[in-house]
Amino acid sequence: MQRQNYKEVLLAKEVAAFTGYCPRTVTCWVNEKKLRAIPLPQKYVVPKEYLINFLVSDYYNKSIIKKIAEAFHCALGDI
Repeated sequence: MQRQNYKEVLLAKEVAAFTGYCPRTVTCWVNEKKLRAIPLPQKYVVPKEYLINFLVSDYYNKSIIKKIAEAFHCALGDI
């Protein structure tokens, strides 16, 4: 796949960088059918439209709230 021919798709590592999660998490989202993607040999590509739909989903928003709460708890420790 020549990447320059597909400007409207992202690789898992690009989705990971954008969301703040690791590429393995992105792959799990795809495998669990939470994030739609197009399978290619050895990788997935995520059309930007699919990513936008995922980012506004209840699943993602509940996940991000949990991640923020955990980070907040870790930062405060046992005050």
